[in-house]
This record gives sequence, structure tokens and C-alpha cells, in this order.
Amino acid sequence: MTLQTVVLGADPAGLTAAYELTRFGTSAITVLEPSGHIGGLARTENHHGYRIDLGGGALSTRTKSVRKLWESLLPEESVKLKVRSRIHYRHRLFEHPLTLTNSLKHLGPIDAGRAGISYVSNWLSTQQQQTTEARSADEWLTRRFGSHISSLFFKPYLEQVWGRPCHQLAASCAQQALRDRKSNSLLHATIEALVGNQDNVLHYPKKGASSPWKNCIDKIEQSGHRIALNAQIIHIEHADHKIQTVIATDGHQLFTRSVDYLISSLPLPKLIKLLNAPPTISKAANQLKHRHIIQVSLVIKAANLFPEHWIYVHHPHVKASRIQNFKNWSMDTVAETDKTCLGMTYFCDETDTLWQQSEAELITQAKQELMELGLVLDSAKIETGTVLSQPNAYPIQTIQNDQNRAVVQSYLDQFENLQTIGRNGLHHYAGLDSCILSGQQSAEAILRNTYDKRATTQKEFQSRAPL
Repeated sequence: MTLQTVVLGADPAGLTAAYELTRFGTSAITVLEPSGHIGGLARTENHHGYRIDLGGGALSTRTKSVRKLWESLLPEESVKLKVRSRIHYRHRLFEHPLTLTNSLKHLGPIDAGRAGISYVSNWLSTQQQQTTEARSADEWLTRRFGSHISSLFFKPYLEQVWGRPCHQLAASCAQQALRDRKSNSLLHATIEALVGNQDNVLHYPKKGASSPWKNCIDKIEQSGHRIALNAQIIHIEHADHKIQTVIATDGHQLFTRSVDYLISSLPLPKLIKLLNAPPTISKAANQLKHRHIIQVSLVIKAANLFPEHWIYVHHPHVKASRIQNFKNWSMDTVAETDKTCLGMTYFCDETDTLWQQSEAELITQAKQELMELGLVLDSAKIETGTVLSQPNAYPIQTIQNDQNRAVVQSYLDQFENLQTIGRNGLHHYAGLDSCILSGQQSAEAILRNTYDKRATTQKEFQSRAPL
């Protein structure tokens, strides 16, 4: 009898899990996506011929299975590039990651002196004592850059992105923001600027971030499996620590799916609610918060505005946190080569004014901020704009989260046929490669269990395993 696997979420993690399972034909797969979009943050929309990404869609990985999957989904449609980014601070563009020489040049003698003193002082203090691993983003940043540089550049930015003070944020928030978990510092970044860093090379789908996931959807459906967008999941029935059925609507009619395996990349508070978990579990899950994302994209009559892929904004009068230049990722994303499309990213909570504003208000604000930053000097050059948004885009990681996440995970671990994957399913901010890998690992776990039940030898399985 064919097993029934239901995947909740058509983001990279969920689609990877479904795709890997289709390759072995052991399950009838149904993917249920609550929104009308695929790819999660790796989503591309078309605006008058301009391909606009909601989030980052480029891949950097050292994991062979992830790279192999990417190549199978984009055999000839990716460009290899080294990402360039800058920090917009005091109307100057600082190198990112920061380098010692560039920072000293732009900061001026007073700030440069204070930065140097705080950096050396912190370095000496950490050498004189055996330090434990940093817990907060504040502590992690201070150890690597000194208190002065951290307070100028990184703390204000992280607090704007996450909406919480840095001393409350987990160290992983800073680690991911700087894309270096081990040795990022002023000295390390300066050395990398001189000798080069191959880890910064990314592979980007030349027609936009959603390209591989559209191909993935096609492959899943061609294998005879179902993808349902705008599927509202109503309830998950379970008994004796085993998921039994998923009740949902596909926008037209109510349907029930029997479940042998359930994979979820939904936000944990939503999953816990669908499971009708006990009050203590629900209370812990509701403490796990997310940041919403809004991107205002503007088409500008200018062939070349700046060479960077990203500009990170540190400006007291500007609410945009970063600006993406789509043209610099791939020329295939622009409709007219003499124009440029910029995406201005805003992070907010559901109760923030930004989240309540109309599209027209957001476009007007983005235009004003682009002028304030000096990246566009003539407002007449800004032609059209559009707005993309996604709730629960980034799980917020605070140092208090571990306990609540442990309570929730302990409850979910009781279910023998349930796995949670991806950023939201694990409530952990991670890169695209980690999301893909979590989908692969969930598929592998199901396949191992399936083949074990069929008395297939370990050697036979390993020759067919996705990882």
C-alpha cells in the first residue's frame, strides 16, 4: 500500500522534502501551502517585466547533497558571483564586512581612536580570562569589534531588523547577520579583503529566486503528486502520539488526508494550535515571535546606480533596513537595461504602523527615503513601485527562547510520524542551504523508516539515499 505523506509549507525546506520523496516513489505526497505563493522568502514576482525577489535567493554551500539538488533544479540557469555589499552610514558607504583601513578612513580621527581603544581593550580582556561562548548578540559583537564599533554599526541595525534590544537577542542573530560564526572581526575582515574569501561566492538563479522552486513544483506534479496553494489547514487529528489526518480546504472545498508521515515548515505557534496542544505547550509556543517583512520595489530611470548587491542602511531618519539592486544579481531580472529596480526592505511587527500602511503610502515613504539617502537625487527619475510582504518571515531568536522552544520541541518529539523543518519549523534563522538540508534530512528519515519496514538492507538503501 502506498504511504501518505503530507507536507505543510511550500517553502524551500518543504518543497525539498517533497521532491526528494518523489524520487523514490514510496509515498503519495500532498503539499499544502496556506498562501498563494511558493518559495517562502525565495519568492519572485513580476512587475512590468521586472523580476523582483522578496528575499535572498542565492545559494552558498559546502554540502554536496544541497549543491547536487540545486544543480538538478537549475541545470543551466544560475550565475556565479561574488556578492558586494556596503553599509550606508553618515552618508558614506563603508565596506561590509568592515575592514580596518576603510573604517578608519571614513570614521574620522576621534571615532577611529575610540574604536581602536575599545577593540584592543576588549581583545586584552578576553585573552586574560577563559571566556565562555557569547549568549547575546550584544556580547558577541563586542567581543569581535569592541564596544564603540558595535554601537555605531551593528547594534542599531540589528535592533531595527529584529525590533528588540541587542542584549535580549541571541548571539546567532549577530552571527547570521555577519555570515561568519567563527572569526569575524576587524582584523579578520581586513585580511579577507586582501587575500579574498571564496566562501562569499554565491549561485543565483538568473531569472529570480523562485526559479528553482517553480521547477521543483513542476517535477513534483509531473510525478503525479498534489500541490495545493491557498490551502487553509483547519485541524490536525492525532491519537496515541501519532498523526492520523489533516483537515484542510483548498479554497473551494473541504477535504481530509490520511497521514502516514507529516512534515511541517509552518511557524511553531500555528502548528501547535492545529494540534490543539495542552495549555502549557500553547503558552510556550506563543512566546516564540516572528518579524514580518515588507519590500517596496522602485523602478528608476538610471542604468547604473551603484555596483553593490546589497546596501545595509544605518540612518536615524530612515526605516528601510537594506536595499537590494536586482540588476546586479542578474541582467535577466530587468525589463529595460537603461533602468534599475531597487528593493527597499522593511522589518516590522504586526502592531507596527508600517504593517498597517497602504501600498501607496509605503511607496511614497520608500521614495522619500531613497532621496534622503542620496542614492537618487531627482524624484522624477523614480517611475513605478510595487509592494511585496510576508508575515512571520523571520523567527526572532532571543536568549529566553531556548526554554520555550525546548518545551514545544519536547511535545512535538512525542509524535512518531511528525517532523518540523526549515526556519519556522525549527524556529531558527538560517541560510537557504540549511533550509534545503533540513528538507533533505526529513525525507531521508522517512525513507530510512520505510525501507527498514520493508526489510531492505542498509547497503541497498544507502545506494539510493538522497544524502
